[in-house]
Amino acid sequence: MARLLTTREAAEFLRVSESLLRQSRSKQRRCEGPPYLKLGPSLVRYRVEDLEAWLESHRVEPAPHAVGHNA
Repeated sequence: MARLLTTREAAEFLRVSESLLRQSRSKQRRCEGPPYLKLGPSLVRYRVEDLEAWLESHRVEPAPHAVGHNA
């Protein structure tokens, strides 16, 4: 069974604010957050696997170092 985290635990795991996660769940989203489970009117949980996948989807590779040409 998947390990489920509260909003606070998910925020700590991701090193973001709880506010950012709450905003990402609102209908007037300011940012796209990780997937979550709504288990009741006010019961939200995050799967660790979903948080890890969301982090990986936001990974940015550095641009290759440009080599100067001296003539």
